[in-house]
Amino acid sequence: MTVVYVPGVWDLFHFGHLQFLRHAALHGDTLVVGVQSDASVLAQKGRAPIVLQEQRAEIIYALNCVDNVIIYDALDHCDPLMQCGASVLVLSVDDDSEHGNLAEKFMESNQRKTIRLGRTPNISTTSIRQRVIEQEKQ
Repeated sequence: MTVVYVPGVWDLFHFGHLQFLRHAALHGDTLVVGVQSDASVLAQKGRAPIVLQEQRAEIIYALNCVDNVIIYDALDHCDPLMQCGASVLVLSVDDDSEHGNLAEKFMESNQRKTIRLGRTPNISTTSIRQRVIEQEKQ
C-alpha cells in the first residue's frame, strides 16, 4: 500500500487546496494530510492562522480524497512522515522552504519519493485575504 503524505497550513480552505489534495491522492492508495498546528504557524509566520487547527483538520478530514489527518508541530515533517509510514511526500513546486527541503532529503535518504505539484493558477490564501481587505475598505 502506498501512503501519500501532504503537509500544510490549510487556512481559509479554498478550491486550490482541494485541487492540490485531489491530485496528491492520485499518487498512492492512502492520503494522509498534515495540518500545521496553530502554535507552529505562529512561530513560523509571526501570526496565528485564522481558522483553528482542530477546525482546519476537520475540514480536511471531511474530504472524500483524504483518509487520515495528523496535526503536527515540527517544521521538518520527519515525525509525521514516520508516524504515518509515508512512501510518498507531496509538496508544492514553489516550496523552497528549509523544512520542505529537509523533508525531501529525509525521503530520499530512506529510498522514498517526493513529488512536487503545481498550484491552481490565480488562487491562493494570500490573494483571498487581499480581496477581503480590499472589499472591507469599500
